[in-house]
Amino acid sequence: MFYKLSGKKLALLLSIITLFMLVGCSSNGGSDELTGNQSKLGVTVKLPGSQEDGASIQKLDINLKKIEGKVINVNDSNDIHESEAKIEEGTTEAGLEFKNLKKNAKYKIIIKGIYVDGDEEIVAYKSPEDTTAVTNDDESTVTVTLELQATKNLTMNFENMPAEAASGIVTIVPEEVGLEAEIDVVEAKADFGSTPAGEYAAKVKLYDSEENLIVDKATEIFEALPGRAENVSVDLENTTSGGKLKVNVTWQLAPKAPTGLTAKYNESTGAIDLTWDDSADKYLVYRGTSEAEKLPLMEKAITTHNYSDTDVQGDTTYYYWVRAYDADALASDLSDSVSETTPAPEGITLHFKSDSNATPYVYSWYTGTDGTKYEPTGGWNNQTAMDSESNGWYKLTISKDNLNNYESGISFGIIITDSANGGNKLTGGDTEIKDLGQYWWDGSDWTTDNLNGPSEPKIPVSPKGGTYKGDTVIEVGPIDDGGASITSSSCEFAGETFTLSTTEITEIKISDYVADGEKGTLTASATNSEGTTEVSYDYTRDDGAVVDKFTWDNASVYFVMTDRFFNGDPSNDNSYGRITDYGSDKLNTGTFHGGDIAGLTEKLEEGYFKDLGVNAIWITAPYEQMHGFCGGGSGGFPHYGYHGYYALDWTMMDKNMGTIEEFRDFVNTAHSQGIRVVMDVVMNHPGYNTMLDGVQYGFGGIDASEEEVMSWRPSSGENWHSYHDHYIDYDNKSAWSNWWNGWVRAGLPGYEPLGEPPLKQLPDSGLPDIKTEITNSIGLAPILETKWSMEQSGYDQWIVPAAEELRKNLNNSAPADYIIKWLAAWVEEFGIDGFRVDTAKHVEKWRWGQLKGAAEDALDTWRVENSNAPGAEWDEDFWMTAEDFGHGVGRSDYFNDNDGDGTQDFESVINFSFNQNIPSISNVGDVWQDYANRINNGDWNVLTYINSHDARDTYNWYDTNKDMGTMLLLLPGGVQIYYGDENSRELGPEVDGDANQPTRSDYQWGANQDILAHWQKVGQFRHDHPSVGAGQQIDLGNNTYGRTYNANGMEDKVVIAIGGSGPTSVNVEGIFDNGTQVRDAYDGDTATVSNNTVEFDFDNGVILIEAVN
Repeated sequence: MFYKLSGKKLALLLSIITLFMLVGCSSNGGSDELTGNQSKLGVTVKLPGSQEDGASIQKLDINLKKIEGKVINVNDSNDIHESEAKIEEGTTEAGLEFKNLKKNAKYKIIIKGIYVDGDEEIVAYKSPEDTTAVTNDDESTVTVTLELQATKNLTMNFENMPAEAASGIVTIVPEEVGLEAEIDVVEAKADFGSTPAGEYAAKVKLYDSEENLIVDKATEIFEALPGRAENVSVDLENTTSGGKLKVNVTWQLAPKAPTGLTAKYNESTGAIDLTWDDSADKYLVYRGTSEAEKLPLMEKAITTHNYSDTDVQGDTTYYYWVRAYDADALASDLSDSVSETTPAPEGITLHFKSDSNATPYVYSWYTGTDGTKYEPTGGWNNQTAMDSESNGWYKLTISKDNLNNYESGISFGIIITDSANGGNKLTGGDTEIKDLGQYWWDGSDWTTDNLNGPSEPKIPVSPKGGTYKGDTVIEVGPIDDGGASITSSSCEFAGETFTLSTTEITEIKISDYVADGEKGTLTASATNSEGTTEVSYDYTRDDGAVVDKFTWDNASVYFVMTDRFFNGDPSNDNSYGRITDYGSDKLNTGTFHGGDIAGLTEKLEEGYFKDLGVNAIWITAPYEQMHGFCGGGSGGFPHYGYHGYYALDWTMMDKNMGTIEEFRDFVNTAHSQGIRVVMDVVMNHPGYNTMLDGVQYGFGGIDASEEEVMSWRPSSGENWHSYHDHYIDYDNKSAWSNWWNGWVRAGLPGYEPLGEPPLKQLPDSGLPDIKTEITNSIGLAPILETKWSMEQSGYDQWIVPAAEELRKNLNNSAPADYIIKWLAAWVEEFGIDGFRVDTAKHVEKWRWGQLKGAAEDALDTWRVENSNAPGAEWDEDFWMTAEDFGHGVGRSDYFNDNDGDGTQDFESVINFSFNQNIPSISNVGDVWQDYANRINNGDWNVLTYINSHDARDTYNWYDTNKDMGTMLLLLPGGVQIYYGDENSRELGPEVDGDANQPTRSDYQWGANQDILAHWQKVGQFRHDHPSVGAGQQIDLGNNTYGRTYNANGMEDKVVIAIGGSGPTSVNVEGIFDNGTQVRDAYDGDTATVSNNTVEFDFDNGVILIEAVN
């Protein structure tokens, strides 16, 4: 959905309320008498219709009943005064008076015009957000203008939508308003969102799949009223006597803004506790450090009437608002604001999480203003123990009284150890802060973000839905309470209720509650102070089913650039000091955008990939990338390793991607849905020599701090490559011996040359080249030796456990041997199912064979050692596909045993030819036939794509549509969906010198749902039928094709008809016998074969026929 505003805005403002500034005198007598420090504020309100500008408003059915006013002291949120005036019919003016205000104080003014609909009071008019007045010595009046409020949401629903309609546009008139929205022809509706109130008519235009105009009609006039959600039903076959489409309008009231909001600092927890009064379904809390700044504090709405803001700093004033939502997600206005000021820090408080639950100790020091060195927590051999908090966290407060001659800005050194007399350094070395306050250790640095704050509950469920035999046991829980007490929980399966626990697993055997062939739904929920978590999964019992129909020859691989897909954990967005926002979309094209492994898991749990029929997910490399940026393209933007191709450390998760346990949960969740996980791997090159990495790991001769190098920006005449000329020493050979040294070729002093020009002048193509060809040991790369010496403790969340013993000098290992061991460790630890190999032609083929053998052994080990894990029962070999630019549909050396270990090195190679010559629906059958004949009769396969992330300057980019989905997803061989192909994701901004960056735009959730729905239906058909990708094709004539498959214990057959419209007779001879009941999987219709044919209707140009059983 989209809407746009063009031309003049609808002139629907309440008539100016003419109020003027006057200097008054004190009132005499009675309660109006003012004390010495009090003032009075008077407001005169001229009502609608009193000026010409208000004439059009009178067409709306609005009868004002009263004016409500409130003034709030901007420096004291408890100083609130209210006033109200009733409005009688015919009244043209009303007055409000506020008494006992403080003199010479600034007050925010909120005035509302209320009308009544039934028993409901609705705000029609409201003063602008920035309306204020300053009181004088005695009495004042002010000028305020109220604005007519918009509708909360305007939705148009269409009855009798033509079957041939493929797209449509509806425009609201009068023309000067310029509101336009796309019509979702599948859902038969258009959504305008919040819309100016007024009288409207709509113009409706519908188009068929060839973009021919099939409907062009206008509706009769209808009203859009303020403060309410409006549904306008349009009957496309019912017109008035004047030829206008008839409409039926219904309204829905949004919830009222919450009242009674309070905010109070909690001395015991250091949080600000909020409470409010209301009876809505859910709430969002907003916060700012001024009245003008309003940012939501959570991503999901909560159901409770209270919230604790734990992420606050000392000596800071915070403003809060709450918005209510009803069951239909209609939103209220924001509540009135409240504010609370936190006290100034009383010292320095440190929080540290102990992985071993052993008590940590603190050694600290600083040089005071008097030049003396102070050690406030004792000397190195007499350190102070931290106190236990919760969830493995420990705390120590150093009182301000013990910080002699300390002031803000002085470096305060900290080392956390495991012993009072100077044990192992749990922080990895010296760390520092520079001010009073509370600090949490995030594994690499001290942060003021509260890392031990409570969160919403988590409810583990395994398996997470699907088709299973009756003896399958569903395990629910134990609930993770998120650090806050569970106030309520529930669980139901197939109509039966179960009790959940925070300590025990609840076991549910499917056969005890669901009959063979039937479906049962599991729902579970848990609530704590941070909100409610709800999960729901469907389970079908099939005691005789072959549940897993998977074969790599029918792979539907979803290639997702993890960073651009979905942000499941915003707390990891700025890891290592990376900057995500440089102020414009173009500059941000190469930064990390927040997508992570937790986001992939969340979308798995929502069923997104299952709905698309995906049976494998190819993720960009999750291991640690270079921390800093290089110059992107021709120097137009900073380029980070968000895509996973700029490796730094193959043994660790990149923190932007998440943690080890998050990755394990992702793989297990995918496996529980029958989805294989393919990891992008690089053995040809590491990342660039960035300034930030140079500072952190001591190479490049950089004499600057992390803050200095990350604050660098190109000045006039420079670009983002120019940083090479500022901080990095390219003349000193010794400055580079601590980088990769003999592991790589690079245009650096002391290195074997990569080529000319030198590295500092090369764009992305000049990556350091790992010497994969050498077979002798040259020791560990110096940068990794330095890095790992700094990571002796506190990094367990990110180190791959199976690689922990590989983080050292491995005798008799060449550089490629190290990388192969490290990559295989990911397979052994998580049960990864396959690798997509980057830049395969730049590495010796026997090295890839070596990697394949190591990964195969690692997968076997994982299956044995994790026999109860999802996917451990699978028996297919480890799978590898190669990237070699220009490779087409054919067998090559990649499919040989190049290292002589007796196994084929690759099962697949990426096919670049389809992208170069996309067929049309009318001739795609010939392409399908060619692919089936060549691929499905041999020991090799290809992975075919429409769009990808690379070489846009050489290969094509397509705005995908339904026909492309049909052609790709019904193609023989393996197919790759590049994230967003399924909903025609738009390109990102163009940048100089790098045509690839626009192909990596953020996934656009909610876009082009009609295209997505088509890809889902065809994708699910492919998923359910191995014959589609792995079978033989039989041409049945008239753009109709049979597919048959009989291998690996599976037999499958389908018929595909394309390119037609309306009802048709489909030839199924030789595939389905007469009398067989079959189904069109696209729309669910069934029919019985007679005379070797069946009757079905084309939908979006396809009929997908399968046996009913």
